[in-house]
Amino acid sequence: MLFQTFPFLFGLFPATFVLFWLARGKTARQTVLLVASYVFYGYWDWRFCGLLLLSSVVDFFAGLGIEAAGSRAVKRAWVAASLAVNLGALGFFKYWDFFAESTNRVLATLGWQANAPLFEIALPVGISFYTFQSLSYTVDVYRGRARATRSPLAFLTFVSLFPQLVAGPIVRWRELETQLEELDRRLDPKMLALGACFFVVGLFKKVCVADAIYPLVDSRLYGATGLLEFWPAFIGGVFWIYYDFSSYSDMAVGLGLAFGLRLPMNFDSPFQADSIAEFWRRWHMTLGRWLRTYLFVEVGKRFRGRAATMGNILLVFTAVGLWHGANWNMVGWGLLMGLGMVAEIVGRRRGWSTGPRPLRVAVVFSFWVLCSMLFRGDSFAETLTYLAAGTGVYGLGSPNWLTVVVVAALAAHCFSCPNLWRWKWRFTWWEAAGLAVMFIASMSRMFVEKPFFYFQF
Repeated sequence: MLFQTFPFLFGLFPATFVLFWLARGKTARQTVLLVASYVFYGYWDWRFCGLLLLSSVVDFFAGLGIEAAGSRAVKRAWVAASLAVNLGALGFFKYWDFFAESTNRVLATLGWQANAPLFEIALPVGISFYTFQSLSYTVDVYRGRARATRSPLAFLTFVSLFPQLVAGPIVRWRELETQLEELDRRLDPKMLALGACFFVVGLFKKVCVADAIYPLVDSRLYGATGLLEFWPAFIGGVFWIYYDFSSYSDMAVGLGLAFGLRLPMNFDSPFQADSIAEFWRRWHMTLGRWLRTYLFVEVGKRFRGRAATMGNILLVFTAVGLWHGANWNMVGWGLLMGLGMVAEIVGRRRGWSTGPRPLRVAVVFSFWVLCSMLFRGDSFAETLTYLAAGTGVYGLGSPNWLTVVVVAALAAHCFSCPNLWRWKWRFTWWEAAGLAVMFIASMSRMFVEKPFFYFQF
C-alpha cells in the first residue's frame, strides 16, 4: 500500500486514526498500530508478513537472552543468532542471485563449469530498512545501550510501524521505547497540526513534483543523446530522486505525529552541504547513523591508524552501495563516494584551499551528480553511455527547454530554501489555505500509482 493512494488516505489511515484515539490504554493502541502495520505491509504480498514477523520474534527473544545470559559467550551466541537470521534473510532475498551470477561468470571466465542456482525471488518491500532497524535493537542490548523489553507487543509494533516501515527513517529502539510506553496520552492538537503539515507537503512533493517531472527525467532519456539534451534531463533525475525519497520521509514523520510519535529527521537539505562528509550527515541521515554506529565505530575499535581509518571509510561506503542495490554499479558508486570522502580528508589535513562556501557547495553537488551516473545505470556499459552523452560524444543536440526551466526551479528551491524541519510553522489561516491547495492538487493527480524509488532497496 502506498501513502499517495485512495485506499490508504480514505481507508486504512482514517480507520486506524479513529480506532487509535478511541482506544484506551497503551496496550489497545499498540494493538491498533500493530494490526494496521501488518495490513499495510500485507497489501503488497501477505506472504512476506511472515518474514517481518520472524525477524521481530528472533530479535525480541535475542534481547531477552542477552540480558539474562550469565557469560559473554552466551551473549555473543544470541547476537550471532540474530545476525544469522536477519542478515541471512536479507542476503538470500536481496543478494543471492547477484553473488551466484557473479560467481558463475568469474568461474566460467577461468574455464571452470559453475552452475550456482538463481532463484529470481521477488525482493520483499522494505526488507533492507526493517532488518537494520530490528537488528540494531539486539546490538544495542548487547552493548548496554538499551534495556531488553519484556513487551512483545511493543517490540512488534516498533519493528513494523507502518509510517516508516518500508522506506525509513530507520529508527532505534531507544528513540521509540518511551513513546510507545506513553501511547495512552491525549491527542495533542498542535502535534496533529504539525503532522498534517509534514504529510501534506510530503504528499505534494511526491505527487505534484517528483511524479510530475518524471516523464522529463526518466533514465530511458539518458541514452545516446546530445550534450545539451543529456545534462538537463540527468540533473533533473538527481533532483527527482531527492524529492521522491524525501517526500516519503516527510509523510512518515507526519503520520507518526498523527499518532503522537516523533520520528527522526532523515533529510536536512543535503544539496546545501559544502563537503562530502556534511552531505552524508544530511542525506538519508538514519542510514548514515546506522552504518557509522554499527560498522564504522565497531571496525575502528579493532583497527587503528590513518590507513586503517581510510580503509574503514571505503568499507562503509561499499556497504552503502550494496545496501542500495545488488549490482556492481552500486558497489562502484559506493567506492567512488568513499574515495571522494578519503580525498576530502587528506586535502583537509594538508591544508588545501577549498574556496568560498558557494564554490564548495557547487563542487559537492557536481561530485554527487557524477557519482549518480553509476547509481542510475543498470550496468557499467550504461554508465559509459551516460559519460559519452555528457561529454558530447553524440553531439550537442538541442535542449528541452521545459526540462531546463523545471530543473532551474528545483535547483533554486534545493539550494536556497529551508526544509520542513527548519520552517517556522505558525499555523495561520494562510498556511492552512496553502496546505489545502497542495492537498487538492495532489488529489487531482493520484489516479496513477507510482511507487517510491527507494522501495526497490
